Order: sequence, then structure tokens, then C-alpha cells
Amino acid sequence: MTAGRLVVDRLHEDQAHVEGLVFDPHQRPTGHRTVQRPVLHFRSQEYAESHRRRSQEDKPRIKPE
Repeated sequence: MTAGRLVVDRLHEDQAHVEGLVFDPHQRPTGHRTVQRPVLHFRSQEYAESHRRRSQEDKPRIKPE
């Protein structure tokens, strides 16, 4: 069963903004709670560290076709 299809056909207009985004499931809108498991509290720190390391890497330039 196909549930959907993702097509990437262009770069985001603001690549600097995209590069600055950090995925962190603990950053939620007001009124939403996270699961209260101690191990999950370390994830925010790990996501931030991962982003810090990736942002320091040299990345190849992406050339739109």
C-alpha cells in the first residue's frame, strides 16, 4: 500500500534558515506535554550537540538543476 509520495524538486528559498533548524521533540507548543521518562530528558541535549557538530562541517554546495 502506498501511503504517499515525497518529491523534492527544489531547494528551500532560505537555506540559512533551514540550516539553523534543530529537531527536538521536546520543544512543543503550549498545552502539549512530553512523556515523563528520565532518559528522554537527555535527548534535547543530544539533539543540540548533534546540530552543533553538523553545523561546523564543510558541506558540498548544492546546485539546483
